[in-house]
Amino acid sequence: MSGESDTVVRGPTPPGERIAVVDELRGFAVLGILVVNMTVFKSASAYTPTAVGEWTGGLDRFVSDLILFAATGKFYLLFTFLFGLGFHLQLERAEARRVAFEGRFVRRMAVLLLIGLAHALLLWSGDILTKYALAGVLLLLFRRLGPRALVAWAVTLAITAFLLSGSVTQEAGRQAEELKAVAAEVYGTGSYLEIRHFARMEIEYIFRPLPLLVLLGVILSYFLVGLAVGRTGLFQEPEKHFDRLRRLMPWLLGAGLLGNLVMLMALRGAEPGELSPRLLLGSLALLVSGPSLTASYVCGMILLFQRARWRRVLQPLAAVGRMALTNYLLQSLVCTTLFYGYGLGLYGKVGPAQGLGICLVVFALQALFSTAWLRWFRFGPVEWVWRTAIYGVKP
Repeated sequence: MSGESDTVVRGPTPPGERIAVVDELRGFAVLGILVVNMTVFKSASAYTPTAVGEWTGGLDRFVSDLILFAATGKFYLLFTFLFGLGFHLQLERAEARRVAFEGRFVRRMAVLLLIGLAHALLLWSGDILTKYALAGVLLLLFRRLGPRALVAWAVTLAITAFLLSGSVTQEAGRQAEELKAVAAEVYGTGSYLEIRHFARMEIEYIFRPLPLLVLLGVILSYFLVGLAVGRTGLFQEPEKHFDRLRRLMPWLLGAGLLGNLVMLMALRGAEPGELSPRLLLGSLALLVSGPSLTASYVCGMILLFQRARWRRVLQPLAAVGRMALTNYLLQSLVCTTLFYGYGLGLYGKVGPAQGLGICLVVFALQALFSTAWLRWFRFGPVEWVWRTAIYGVKP
């Protein structure tokens, strides 16, 4: 085999081989993640998320409830699901081309871990990339299983993580009010070094054995769901599944809406950290209805994608999705600059409604930036660094 053809086989996915609806779903997930993360970026209220909070205006209360209802616990599931789906697509291409996969995937996760550590230590403690990299390596253990076995493992891991989360919730609840007061002061007025020092303490808490085990269990469970769905061929040939998706969509949406309504009514005003009946009911409702509503988002996007007019409307999402890693990190850069003390110092001064407006503006600018960038380059800037470290390709 010549050097040229070996580069083609071993390199990253060419743009022509990408699945557009997956990129659009990934872009949609990036928007939802920004909406949810904004509650953490802009104020310390995220330390006690079930409390009514200091924003009591009608519009702010409505937006806060809407985010909890439609976004919290849904878009990270979607992004995680898509990671598992991406693992399947990479594995499938490697097997079709008869090239080694395991070593390259481990290198991929190692580089992602380094990017995530830099993100967490230098910019924002809420980084998810480090956890994706750690859980991603474990996917290799499940790569030969069929869809049913994968789903069985996913359900087992999710239930186990839910049962263990009670202890984590109690411990976090005891520290929440104290951390909330410190965070409001440090993030609102602190220097870069003061904020990074406090953020390191947050990171150390997250990486304690039990909280980390629970989080990795949840992440891995949805990686496995994405891998299982990938094995069905849904995204490779969605037109063959159109009628089934159209019949399934109302059931998923109905279950998601009803369950999230129960979750919202149970969690709003529950004492953070207390394993009260309300908190348990709300958490259980979210465990069931969060995936249902997320699945309805996936079905809805696939169904819309079958129509040419909607494909054009959703095109900006695909551009954001092709640069998902770059855009995720850009959101942290922009939002920490807006809210932290070393930037504009807006921490604690922006309510939920204004925060949602900022999200929409930031995402619109990201869509414009991503579309313009991809006219000239194959990959986003961080994606290029990531792939260059793995494949040694040129932009």
